[in-house]
Amino acid sequence: VADLDDADRWWPQSVNAYDRATAEARLATRSETASAARPMLDAALRDLGRSLKQDPANAGAWAWLAFLLFAEQGASPETIDSLSMSIELARFDPALLPIRCEVGLFIYPALDSQRRAALGDQIRMLGRYSVGDLVEVARVTHSLNIVIEARLAGDNRTVIRFLDVLQS
Repeated sequence: VADLDDADRWWPQSVNAYDRATAEARLATRSETASAARPMLDAALRDLGRSLKQDPANAGAWAWLAFLLFAEQGASPETIDSLSMSIELARFDPALLPIRCEVGLFIYPALDSQRRAALGDQIRMLGRYSVGDLVEVARVTHSLNIVIEARLAGDNRTVIRFLDVLQS
C-alpha cells in the first residue's frame, strides 16, 4: 500500500488507486475483528472512488466496489448496480469472475431475472475457466444448489468437473 502511495506521487494513475484499494480490501478481509478492518475498508472505498473518478470504465474497480458495498450494506441497490456495471464493462475477465460470482451468489435473492441471467453467464464462464475457483465460491457462499441446478444446467461436462472437484 505504501509503495502504491509513492507510485501515485511520482506518476498519478487511476491504476495506482485501484491497486491500492484492492490491497486494502484484501487486508481488511484478513483482519481478525471488524474494528481492525474498518480503517482498511474506509481507505479501500476512498481509493476505489478516486480510481472510478479517474477511470469510470474500470470493470475491476466496479467489482471490488460491489464486494465492499456488500460487506457494508448487503444486497443494496448500490451493490447490485456496481456488480452489474462491472459485468457490463467487461463480460469476460478471468481475474474478476470469482469475485463477481461470489458477490452475485451472496445477493442472488435480490437480483431480478435479467441480473440473475448475467450472473449465470459469469458462473458458466468461471466453471469453464476454473472449476476449482467455482467450487470455492460455491462453498463460501453456500450456493451449491444454485450453481448446479440453475446455472450449470445443460453443461454436463462442466457439471461433472464441478462435482469431481467438489468431492476431492
